[in-house]
Amino acid sequence: MKQIVLRGVGCMAALAALGMSVQAGTPRCLSLTPAVCQRGGEMLIEGRGTNLEDTASILFEEPGFQVEMVKAEKSRFQAKVKVGPEVRTGEHQCRVVTASGVADVRLFLVTPFPVVQEVEDKAAPDKVQTVTPGTTVHGQVQNEDVDRYEVELKKGQRLSVEVMAARLQTQQINDTTVTIRKPDGTELTEVDDLAFSQQDPVITAVVPEDGKYVVSIKEATNSGLGESPYLMSIGTFPRPLVSYPLGGQAGQELRMQLIGDATGTIEKAVQLPADQREQVGVFAEDGQAAPQPNWVRVSAFPNVLEEEPNHELPKAPATTLRLPLP
Repeated sequence: MKQIVLRGVGCMAALAALGMSVQAGTPRCLSLTPAVCQRGGEMLIEGRGTNLEDTASILFEEPGFQVEMVKAEKSRFQAKVKVGPEVRTGEHQCRVVTASGVADVRLFLVTPFPVVQEVEDKAAPDKVQTVTPGTTVHGQVQNEDVDRYEVELKKGQRLSVEVMAARLQTQQINDTTVTIRKPDGTELTEVDDLAFSQQDPVITAVVPEDGKYVVSIKEATNSGLGESPYLMSIGTFPRPLVSYPLGGQAGQELRMQLIGDATGTIEKAVQLPADQREQVGVFAEDGQAAPQPNWVRVSAFPNVLEEEPNHELPKAPATTLRLPLP
């Protein structure tokens, strides 16, 4: 019995050692900084993590990306990423590829706007940075840091803000809050979590007067951990939060309502692809195009839309369409 037990222990130790050996060589990318590039442009980015000394490239899930000039060392690398003009805007998945393996999935934002780096002024931490409408800012809100950006608008213009932060950081969630203040300093609106962007804040508002509006961003609990990076697009673009219906039949024209924008419902008609798909991006456009799409599903079946009143069985609407139906 003792011999069997000893053999078991030895086997487990060997397996544990083997597992540690395999894990030691497995690449892991904890962050890409900045994880953004303007469509049709290029960006020098830095990746950080473990076992990245033999980094060869970055593999994107969709075509149109070109990776050049990779310089790697033990725990980090630099690479130049070029984004073709045909690449859709919005978030993309990518993986760092090394000679010894492929790292975990990271997110990368393709924006329609120029990318501006946050300017830190330690002598004046409350200083406001001026940006033009149609800008994507890359910054960090560590600890109790609050970043402020000023944009000048006319009465009746739309002011939209989209943040990508919780989706960027892997070790701790960077849960940000965004506040817009009017020219007199009073609060216009504030948003924390939102389902549209998977916990990241999104704002759409109509400004009530001419002047300079201040958009501020911070970690919601004033305790930003880790690098606490964010990407924030500020502009006059439309920002609907949901579409109705949420999809349609393959190969057909889908007439839809984009709901949730501050200026009201946006009507849009799109030609759906001929094959079934889990998601297809639909972009609202009104002067500026929305940086991120509303996603719709493409089904093999025709839509049957709700008709009110239908809260009682005798009032249930009938259809002549054959099953199955979405």
